[in-house]
Amino acid sequence: MSMLKFLSRSLTQGSGSSSSAPLRRSVSTNGIKLYLRVPSYGSVFMPFPDPTSEPDAPRQDMELSGDLEIELPSGFGAVRCKSIRVGLRTTCKLDMGVGRGVEEDTLWTGKAELMGSTSDGIILEEGLQRFAFTIIIPGNLAAQDFAPGHRVDNTLFAEIEGIQDPRSLFAWNRRSSTLSSSSSVTPRSAGTRSPSPLYSPNMSPSPSLTILRQETMLPQPPAYNLDDLPRSSSAFTHDENEIPWLTGVHSITRELILLYNPDPTGGVNSLDARVDGDVPGLGPYVLNFAAGEWCIYALLKATVNLLAPSPESTIYHVRVSLHQKAEITSPRDGAEVTVERLFPITAEGVPPDLKRKVQKADQPAIWRGVQAGGQDDWELRLDGQGRLPNDYHGRPTTLEGVETPIRVSHALRTEVWFSVRGEDANGRSFGKDVPGELRILRVEKPVIVPSCFLIPEVLDLPIYGSHRLGCFLAADGQSDIESDCCPLCKTPAKDQFCQTCPPTSIPHPRHDHPKKLVGTSDGTCPSCTYRSVPAGGGAEWRACACGLLREDIISRMKRVTLDERELEVEEEQVQGRRWRAEKVEAERGRSTETRGLELNSVET
Repeated sequence: MSMLKFLSRSLTQGSGSSSSAPLRRSVSTNGIKLYLRVPSYGSVFMPFPDPTSEPDAPRQDMELSGDLEIELPSGFGAVRCKSIRVGLRTTCKLDMGVGRGVEEDTLWTGKAELMGSTSDGIILEEGLQRFAFTIIIPGNLAAQDFAPGHRVDNTLFAEIEGIQDPRSLFAWNRRSSTLSSSSSVTPRSAGTRSPSPLYSPNMSPSPSLTILRQETMLPQPPAYNLDDLPRSSSAFTHDENEIPWLTGVHSITRELILLYNPDPTGGVNSLDARVDGDVPGLGPYVLNFAAGEWCIYALLKATVNLLAPSPESTIYHVRVSLHQKAEITSPRDGAEVTVERLFPITAEGVPPDLKRKVQKADQPAIWRGVQAGGQDDWELRLDGQGRLPNDYHGRPTTLEGVETPIRVSHALRTEVWFSVRGEDANGRSFGKDVPGELRILRVEKPVIVPSCFLIPEVLDLPIYGSHRLGCFLAADGQSDIESDCCPLCKTPAKDQFCQTCPPTSIPHPRHDHPKKLVGTSDGTCPSCTYRSVPAGGGAEWRACACGLLREDIISRMKRVTLDERELEVEEEQVQGRRWRAEKVEAERGRSTETRGLELNSVET
């Protein structure tokens, strides 16, 4: 069950009894600051979804816990509000094409709310008030994603609701009376923008996306009356009749990242895939793909081995690419749109002229057989490496069991452009002494590509206590706490984290420094904030595959042991020799039969 509860209150320097402030009936939210603090830079590692589970089977949902801090500046005085709420909202914005346009829908909402138990509302004092919250996240909730013209977002929000501003209420009443008195006014057309299902109760969601509900209210916790909480200081004594009401709604939002790891154990993913086959003109082929840390923007090593190409073949170009397919499904009626993209990773040779069925005689080739005007008569082996697209273009694969309107799938595509002398594109013979028509071999290997965040720097984090105490390690691996002091506030590393807030709060830098010393209004040291683990603000990932240099990835890629690789190469060479010998023997047999037929015809 979602939960929101009061944790602690602390005074700002110079705050005192609010009775000294002038009497105010209502105040705006200007000057009030809200902070949403969640662990792991606003990310949630979701459980591995089970695609085989029954629809009604219990899910392994996740708990998102954090703190909401409400700060009233010195001199602001105490105020009242109607409610305080924290929630998570999943929305989608899909471009469904001509005739439908852009559809914006709320897929899921879960929130926890704290309401005043009486008409007096909730009283907020000067200084900093901290509330702890817990939100239950469904184990198959859609993760953030986007494709050209489409996106899914997860937004964490907090709101303080006051009373309605009398001036805005008067303006609304005046506008409503004006609209009702004019019969010539018609609602503006929304153009290609489709109406939201929140305002279209007759529109049912897609049967294939039944999990995606437009609004889900989680059970509300019991209300807390802050007036019943004990006062630890005389600074909170005031005449409650003088406490004004807040007007309007003050809110804050931040992005929340849901991460689904294809590895059921939660570890780092790697890739070691092999594809083999046989095709006329090229003979047997073996494709190998390897990556020590496999994710978006990873470094992929690819090997294309053509064991025994035909001596009549000419191979022009070989390319390995990542094929990405995004299937967009409207949660309203199940209408689908497909977006496909191809990202080249590594290539060899000059691409042929696709407008010409028969290539020119001087067209560059990476392999030309002895019967096709060249000198190559053995296998063709190509080794290449390249990086996958970063997360601005490449998106992680959607795992089975996750309910989302944007489903992304991937495949490693290997393409070989070649021709066989005297044969057309379908392999039919049309003359011995004519160049062959251009044909293409395309092989796809389906793969699951994890998020670029799932790298060792993120998954293999140090223990929680080391961050809590601010422990920094020297080059020799030993603790170097005493010598690692902040250059601005001169605070040792072990004291740079707040020790006054409740232990249930998210670790954050201390905020009780002299303001003149650190130069901030809230008492936090900018240098300590930068050096410590960020506790608020937007997503601040400092380590993902997109930020790693190519040289760093190469130096730490897992290597296949030399013995195993030598065995693989030897096996491929033996297979190629056997295939070539069988082909030569077959050609020799056909030649002998043909010669015998010719002799018999002459004798006859």
